[in-house]
Amino acid sequence: MALIYIKIFHIIGAFCLFLGFGGLLAIGENRTHINRLVASLHGAGLLILFLTGFAAQGMGKMGFPGWLITKIVLWVVMVLLFVFTKRDKIPAKIGVVLSLLVGAIIAWLCLAKPF
Repeated sequence: MALIYIKIFHIIGAFCLFLGFGGLLAIGENRTHINRLVASLHGAGLLILFLTGFAAQGMGKMGFPGWLITKIVLWVVMVLLFVFTKRDKIPAKIGVVLSLLVGAIIAWLCLAKPF
């Protein structure tokens, strides 16, 4: 029964993560309060995803299959996308689209468990 709550919080973490990415589109000059909120949402989402993901993995006693390791690597890619987008190394619109594509791959890995 506890696993269902962990999954719900995992989804909430994903919402926070993508809200943070969407907030990158709103950042402009002299908007430090938005900048902090966006970074906080993104960071909180990653922390919630990390904690609930490992809690679910531990409760399921599944070890570390290949799809899970790939998912963890792609979450690191999500962090890098956010950092590069925030520092204007990647345009905001491209960063958001890439994050949605990576998020879709992560969701597929979680549902299909292909390897």
